[in-house]
Amino acid sequence: MTTNTTVRAFHLLALVTLASTSALAATVPNALRGDWTSGYVSSGLPAPVEYFDTATGKFSDASGTLRSLKINADGTYESRDLMTITTYGCTSKIFVQVEGQVRFTNDEVTFVPKTSYSAGYTCSPSKTYEKRNHVQPSTKGWRIDTSSGRPVLVLTAPDGGASRYDHR
Repeated sequence: MTTNTTVRAFHLLALVTLASTSALAATVPNALRGDWTSGYVSSGLPAPVEYFDTATGKFSDASGTLRSLKINADGTYESRDLMTITTYGCTSKIFVQVEGQVRFTNDEVTFVPKTSYSAGYTCSPSKTYEKRNHVQPSTKGWRIDTSSGRPVLVLTAPDGGASRYDHR
């Protein structure tokens, strides 16, 4: 390959890369861009709440699920999920963090993870586990609803289950 051909090939590759990046960013609907949250953990903000068990005389962790999703204009996303549950003095927690790309087609969004991390424990912090890069791509239906005049992102799984996220 001559130097001139190499330079042309490089310029073509740069143009294709730039065009595909611009096309990806253009496919993220404006209504979906930004920070979204779902759920509540009763021991979280704005004020910590714990429960006092009068039978044992001890405080116990609270329960709940908190999910956050950030969809950026450039077609990337970040999600963080925290679930904590306490039953009869046994607290279990799981945290999952994922970063990747989103792809939109009509009324569906596909989340394609690049990195993921999860950690948790069951009943005792000594019974822990960690996983990295284990989250698989997933496709969900999407729509924007409103609640009290505010946008709500509804993601629908293939089995019909839906998650609702409030815009922050």
